[in-house]
Amino acid sequence: IAEFHARWWKHPDLDNFNWMINISKDNYLARAKKNQTMFFESVSLVKEKFGSYLSESAWSALKKYAETFIEQTKCNIANPPQSLTICHGDYHPQQCFFPTKSNPRFAIVDWQILGIREGAQELARAMSFIDPILRRDIEESLVRNYLQILLKNSSENYTFEQLWEDLSLQVLDSLMTNIAAIANTDLHVFIDNAAKHG
Repeated sequence: IAEFHARWWKHPDLDNFNWMINISKDNYLARAKKNQTMFFESVSLVKEKFGSYLSESAWSALKKYAETFIEQTKCNIANPPQSLTICHGDYHPQQCFFPTKSNPRFAIVDWQILGIREGAQELARAMSFIDPILRRDIEESLVRNYLQILLKNSSENYTFEQLWEDLSLQVLDSLMTNIAAIANTDLHVFIDNAAKHG
């Protein structure tokens, strides 16, 4: 995904793709308000059922992020982030068809929310699907590898510290999305899965 992001990183044509979601455009504000509303309508139900999966400090950080989400969106519109690129929008392993012996092709499905976002959003989304214990062991090397490929394939001057800070915020964004999705899905699916996998 880093090579794909590098290809479109701050590309001059991004402003021409008016049909895409774009977090730096005025029309994104309505979508942001809807996302914020869905989160606050969902969070109590999800926390009641799955509250122990996040620490209290994590829930607190998530709530604070959600409360300031509209202001952050307005800031992104007034001063677009320097890390904008084309993003799949919901990139994670369950959206991927990996190569097999019979079919060496790699493919990604579900491009319905393709848009112009921060590259870190895509990375955060993908990493949120990794087992937490494993992720803690490998996340720094994953992020450094992403950055290395990004810089190799673009002229961008993006530091590890900048990427890590962007990633930290985008993890909260991904959690907001997950919580709204969980609340609008049959909870028995998640409860059964949680019981099976701990």
